[in-house]
Amino acid sequence: MGKQSKKKGNFLTSAHQALQRKGVVTTVYLVLRLLVILVMVAQFFNRNFENVFLCILTLVLLLLPTVLERRLQIDLPNTLEIIIMLFIFAAEILGEIQAYYTAFPYWDTMLHTLNGFLCAAIGFSLVDLCNRHERFSLSLSPVFMAIVAFCFSMTIGVLWEFFECAMDQFFLLDMQKDTVISSISSVLLDPTGGSALCHPRHHRPDRSGQRGADPPGAGRLSGHRPAGHHE
Repeated sequence: MGKQSKKKGNFLTSAHQALQRKGVVTTVYLVLRLLVILVMVAQFFNRNFENVFLCILTLVLLLLPTVLERRLQIDLPNTLEIIIMLFIFAAEILGEIQAYYTAFPYWDTMLHTLNGFLCAAIGFSLVDLCNRHERFSLSLSPVFMAIVAFCFSMTIGVLWEFFECAMDQFFLLDMQKDTVISSISSVLLDPTGGSALCHPRHHRPDRSGQRGADPPGAGRLSGHRPAGHHE
């Protein structure tokens, strides 16, 4: 137990020491951390403990860039660190807890696009570190480094989609946000022997507040109607 608590203390200490050297990054980190804590308290009082765990996970993820800097002895650009922290906040707090994925149709697309660029930058940086490290005898051309960064980004994106699908299938979650049923199809049975596929339609009111006129051949259920049918 003592060793585990010591390792945890070193983890947090290294993160805070790295943050103290960067004023702008520290300011963004503290603001986001305060917002996450406020959301976590609200979710706790709402007895939504799943979101409380999500907030705790977000607090840990916000420390990752600075901890990696400390452990790998690298210096990430301030802009990259800020983008990573904003991405984590937008995905976990705004997207999951505040339901921005369903409130804004293009929120998921925006985050996936940003994640692609972030992964490409990380892949490029990893190859560049290997290029410059004394223990590795690599001398890669910029074109090859760009191809590796692109492939790294695509691979991370595909693996993440596999992860979302597995969580939805085995743990009955909704990480892919694809369980909303937008339309219903059924079969209209005809006692005279004819059956046809029908689709329920939604009638939008016109500007006067009255239901607009149906197009020719359209009704509450589109499809074959038996003879003698009246609305």
